[in-house]
Parts: sequence; C-alpha cells; structure tokens
Amino acid sequence: MIIKSLTLTNFRNYDLLDLSNIDKKRILFIGDNAQGKTNILEAIYILSFGNSYRKGKESDLIKFGHNECALFCELDTVLSTKKISLLIRKNSQKSIKIDGNVIKKTSDLVGNLKIVFFNVEDLNLIKGAPSDRRAFIDKVLSQIHEGYYYQLQVYNKLLQQKNITLKSLKDLSNKDHSLLDILDEEIAEISSKIYFNRISFINEILEFINNFHSKISGLDEKVDIKYEFSIPNLDFRNNLKEQILKYIENNRFKEIMRGQSLYGPHRDDITFYINSNDAKIFSSQGQQRTLVLALKLSEIKYINKKTKQLPILLLDDVMAELDNNRQNNLLELIGNDTQTFITTTHLEDFSKDWLNDTLILKVSNGNVCLN
Repeated sequence: MIIKSLTLTNFRNYDLLDLSNIDKKRILFIGDNAQGKTNILEAIYILSFGNSYRKGKESDLIKFGHNECALFCELDTVLSTKKISLLIRKNSQKSIKIDGNVIKKTSDLVGNLKIVFFNVEDLNLIKGAPSDRRAFIDKVLSQIHEGYYYQLQVYNKLLQQKNITLKSLKDLSNKDHSLLDILDEEIAEISSKIYFNRISFINEILEFINNFHSKISGLDEKVDIKYEFSIPNLDFRNNLKEQILKYIENNRFKEIMRGQSLYGPHRDDITFYINSNDAKIFSSQGQQRTLVLALKLSEIKYINKKTKQLPILLLDDVMAELDNNRQNNLLELIGNDTQTFITTTHLEDFSKDWLNDTLILKVSNGNVCLN
C-alpha cells in the first residue's frame, strides 16, 4: 500500500499542499516545531479513519478565515488504485468519497487506507490509561475486520442510552426496567463479538511481539499479554452472550446506584508482562519503550498477515525520544517495503545511507519544499 499523491486545501495552517507523484517509500518532513509537519500526518490519519486523533472540534481543522477544508489522496494497493477525498464544512456534515462515490458511513471508509500511527504519546502506552490500550487494539481491528468499527459505534451508542436510563432509575421508586432489559440484551450480543476479536488479536500478535522485542532489546526476555475482563470468569467455550448478560443482570443494582454501566469492553484493560513481571510496575522506561516499539512493528506485521497489504507507517517526531540503539533498530526493522512518513526537527537521528533513498521535504509555516 503506497500513497502516490496527497493534497490538502485550507487544512490547519495549509492554504494548499500538493504532493504529487510521490515515488519514494520514505518521506521525511523536517522543520522546527509548530510549522505544520504533524498536520500532514494528521491529514493521512483522517483519510484513514474519518476523524482526527487530536482533541477538539472538527471545525478546528479548517484554516482560519475559511468555511471548509479538503483532503485527498491517491493510493496504490495490491489490487487497485483508490482515490479518497474528504470535505469538512463548518456547521455541516463532512463528505467522504472513494473513487468519486459518496460514502455515507465512516465505518465504510475505515480499512481502505491502512495505517500504523506512532507518536510520542504512544511511548507511554504501557503505563498510560486503560482507554489508550483499548484504543490501540480497536484501531488495528477496525482496519482488518469488516464491521468491527461499526460494532464499536453501535456499542458506544447503546452505552450512552443505558447510562441515561440508569440515571433515571437512581430514584428507586422507578421500578420499570423494561428498557434496561432490552439494552442489556443488545449490549451482551455486541460485547461477545468485540471480545472474540480482541482475544483473537492478542493470541495471534504475541509471536510477532516476542520476535521484535528480542531483536530490539538483544535480550532473551519473554513478553506476555493478559486481557483484563471487567466481567470475571468468562468461558469462551460456552455461550458468551448469555454469560455476559447474566453477570450484568446480577449486578444491575450496583449499576443503578452508580448511574453508569460498570461492566463490558469499555471497562477492560490490557496488561503487558516481561518475564512474568507487570511491565507497568517493574520495567524501566527503556524496557517499556522497547515493548512499545515491538507492538508497533507487530501491528504492521499483523495487518499485512490478515490483509496481504502493508500498511503505511506514520512516525510523528518519535526518533528524538529514542536512544541511538532503538532508533537504529526501529529503522532497520521497518524495512524497505513499508512506506513511511516521518516528521523530525533534525537529520542527525538518521544515517547517510538511510537518507540516500529518502524524499526529504522542509516544512516552514505551512510551506513545503525540497530540502
């Protein structure tokens, strides 16, 4: 999978960015901070997922003084060439097109442009919030399993409805649980599907992680991952939906008293272990960063295995946060086949040999030119 061209119009600090006929697998954006390097990677991310990973209103993506912005890329895949465009207007729904055809649901966009995104915040994935680790898994699965992204959307809408209902029942004089019965039934059904995909992912990716981890660290350390269910003792050999529903119903009073849903995929966590020790507690910062690098490289490998397509790798200013050994290992293990977009403030982190076959573009105040 290769991006052949990328165009941004009135996006963030860009009037017009037109990168046509991209003929390199490595594209490096160099410039000082706050010049617009990250905005380019963000645009590719939006073309992949339909929304930004950054917090804020969608209208914030539109350059000041304008009413709309447009993103476009031409993508070569194993099977065909795709053209993806996205138009964001103030006070209006965004418009998404693939090969000129209107895409009404964001879930139909996800998976067309497969990416692995890696920024500085990801280096804290191991010790960060459970929501970050859930998001890591969900981003991968959304790109390879048709319908998974839609399942997450439906699940989150059901949770919103359920939380509103639970709050209305905190007044114990309200005895009508009929709506809650319906919501719990639907939540249990979709939760079982989410669980199946998440657990399958963890079981399959472990081999890749251990392989990359040993290559980066140079040590014979055993990595393991444990999925921490908010619903205990689930048995995947039996009817998963019924087990989930029974547990939620047995703990309904707790949820009513709290006014929120306490059990399900939105409450789970993932724990990483190195040599049977919890990496969050017992590992050094260096060990945790090695593990994150192994995770990101495994993400590439996993997507390739499942889809027969190499995703596009986006590295947003992570090289400066790694020591020389991890920098070299990361660049070496990425290989020459994965198209990689990198942002950096200087070139010292990259060897001359690596830079020789790299398109180097200088970014300054929303303008991009050859370095």
